[in-house]
Amino acid sequence: MTSSQTLTSLAILKVDLDSQHRNYVDYLGPFVIDILNNNLPAIISDAAIADALSAHFGLKVPTKAVQHVLRRLQKRRILAPENGTFKVTSDLPASNLGQLRQQAKIHIDSVINALITTAAEHGRVWTTDDATNAATAFLSKFTVECLRTFIFRTALPVLPATTSSDLYVVSKFLTAAQERGDAAFDSFIVLVKGLMYSNALLCPDLESLEKKFQDVTFYLDTPIILNLLGLQGAEAKRSADELIALIIKLKGSLAVFSHTVVESQHVLTFAATNLENPRVSGKVIEEARRSRVKLSDLILARDSMDDRLRRMQVFVRKSPDYTSDYQIDERAFESVLAEEVYYKGDGALLNDINSVRSIYILRKGRQPVRLEDSGAVFVTTNHGFARAAYTAGRHHNSTREVSSVITAYSLANIAWLKSPLEAPTLPARETMALCYAALEPSRDLFHKYVEEMDRLLASGQISTRDHEILRLSPSAKDELMELTLGEEDALTHSSIWSILANAKKSIISEQQVLHDAELKAIAEKGAEKLSEAQIREQALIEQLQSVQNAVNSEAERAAQLARAAQETAARQLHRAQRFARKVTWWFIVPMLSVLFAGALIGAGLISAGSHASATLKYALSGLVVITVLWGLYSWYNGKTLLQIADSLERMVTNRAYRWLHADSEPS
Repeated sequence: MTSSQTLTSLAILKVDLDSQHRNYVDYLGPFVIDILNNNLPAIISDAAIADALSAHFGLKVPTKAVQHVLRRLQKRRILAPENGTFKVTSDLPASNLGQLRQQAKIHIDSVINALITTAAEHGRVWTTDDATNAATAFLSKFTVECLRTFIFRTALPVLPATTSSDLYVVSKFLTAAQERGDAAFDSFIVLVKGLMYSNALLCPDLESLEKKFQDVTFYLDTPIILNLLGLQGAEAKRSADELIALIIKLKGSLAVFSHTVVESQHVLTFAATNLENPRVSGKVIEEARRSRVKLSDLILARDSMDDRLRRMQVFVRKSPDYTSDYQIDERAFESVLAEEVYYKGDGALLNDINSVRSIYILRKGRQPVRLEDSGAVFVTTNHGFARAAYTAGRHHNSTREVSSVITAYSLANIAWLKSPLEAPTLPARETMALCYAALEPSRDLFHKYVEEMDRLLASGQISTRDHEILRLSPSAKDELMELTLGEEDALTHSSIWSILANAKKSIISEQQVLHDAELKAIAEKGAEKLSEAQIREQALIEQLQSVQNAVNSEAERAAQLARAAQETAARQLHRAQRFARKVTWWFIVPMLSVLFAGALIGAGLISAGSHASATLKYALSGLVVITVLWGLYSWYNGKTLLQIADSLERMVTNRAYRWLHADSEPS
């Protein structure tokens, strides 16, 4: 059995399931059929087939799962029971693994070639076997922990010896491939999904995978809470978000103990207090410095934690009071924790103990054999904590089969197996979360790194500013991992100087980028202001043009109105003149007749005669008097009858025009 066989089998699982949509019991069918066709054991038993699966396909499968497959073949009349074993009773179906191997080889070759290239970029010369072992070692981190329901931690029968440098190279390959969108990344996820599918085979009660989580409340540990709040990196948040969403879809409930909330708030208070302290580090602090989170943001996250969790459907529950009937031996558990977990202080240790004893109380004497029936379980990212809780609970009825604490990945794997189509990217999220963790220096490596820089500062070989760069700069951490590949022994005295030099170059480069960005922003802002001024100027011109057009329009309208008024006035004047002329003629004609008759009578040319009446005589005398009076008036004033007629005509014309004009004006 080699790692190459294991990778091939994982890829076959994924490819076969994608095409056939098999259920969990049938996962092993093609592998068992191939063994019966090509490597038939002398005795066909569950143990013999399990050994053959390990030998020929690199998969470690419990005999209970093999029994399910053999019984399925028995129902199909391919096998028949015989003295506690089986025998072949009919022609076996042809094995189709040859074609599946070819498809699997495409994915594996893509991954192995990319790993060899990445290793060379980091000064490592890897053979195909080296790259295969490194990939298998990386996959071995995806294990189902602390559930007796799953007989083995993983389906990988041999976990290759691994080093920090191997994990670092694989993680660098995956992060770079994901950023570039390389097909090699998708090929590696095929292997991850194949491993997650294979983990279903580790559960003897395969039907339980069909059950949902409606009877379980999952209590989240502090690191998961911080991930949900986005305080430990974007990839960690995406992974936590997807897990939470999947649990909700599977009808599970999510909660957090009140003492866990207090612990989480203390973490944020500590981070806010020491954000600028170069001698203090931690995941939240490191991420805050990397992403330039402000002090106020950390305080806001702390003070609004309950509300933000509630919006994610994670509800705060009061930690149960102590109950002696359902209590653990805290001293014994503390000694187990001390062997598995490194605690910086007593607070974290006491909180973990409080979380475990709270789960015991919530189960209230339950004896669950499956996670789905456990009622309550604590979920953590700390594998050591989960192992310690599992070890301590092996002899306790409520946790003998289902531990009080499981890892977030174990839960993610089980939840994903229940509904892989609901969270298609979860395997990739879990992979990237593991990658970013592997790219961070281990506690021992970072401790040695700090000791070396402190020694240089104390001896005056580096300045306080240099010490801050080494301690706080994210690029310094990256350089530390690049130089050592995560290996503590690779860190030397000279490494510090190389890390410092490269970190300074990185800082200068970052400052240059920021400077260029500021200049570009200024230029863009200036161009934007110029453009805005041009737009305003054009708008003003258009506005002035509009006003001018309006003025011209009004002037034209006024001119039209004036012309119309003039024409109307001319018509009115003409009418007034015609009327005045008629009035004048009606005055002048009678007047001329009177004066002419008076002149004739006064000259004796006309007389009344002796027989005329007195009235006629008086009338003729009156005409003579009028004529004489007119003569005297004309001599005295110098006005002739024509002049009077002209004056009369003008007066009547004016009066008539004013009357006509007034009558035509609007009221």
